[in-house]
Order: sequence, then structure tokens, then C-alpha cells
Amino acid sequence: DDALNPDPAIAYPVGQSLAQDVLGSGGNGLLYPSTRQDGGHCLVALRPHLVQNVRQGDTWTFEWAGEPIPSISQG
Repeated sequence: DDALNPDPAIAYPVGQSLAQDVLGSGGNGLLYPSTRQDGGHCLVALRPHLVQNVRQGDTWTFEWAGEPIPSISQG
């Protein structure tokens, strides 16, 4: 499926169209497999007011230094 293509130029417009369709049909969000993290999942909250009881967990720092892959550290 093109929505899961790792190339953003392909996936982004397809994903935007999918999100519009889900919103139009009354959906609240999407859960889909990550294209970057093998075995990972991504959650899209199309109606953010439905996300409740949020608690802060770990803090992570992502730093980009001119490369597509960031340096990631906890803390």
C-alpha cells in the first residue's frame, strides 16, 4: 500500500487522503505499522480532544546534525 511507502513523496499525499476519508466517515484515528521501526506501531489521533489522561513518561532528545538520522538520547 502506498500509504506505508517509506518514501514520504509517495506516502504523504496518500496518507493525507486516507486521513480525510477517515475523518469524513466519522473515524477518530488510525493505528498502522511503522515503516521506520521494524515491529513498531504509529497512532494518529484525528480528534485530539479524545486523547485524555495523558501522563509524562520518559523524556527523549532528538538532535539532527545535517543528516536524516538523528542522535537520540534519553533524559
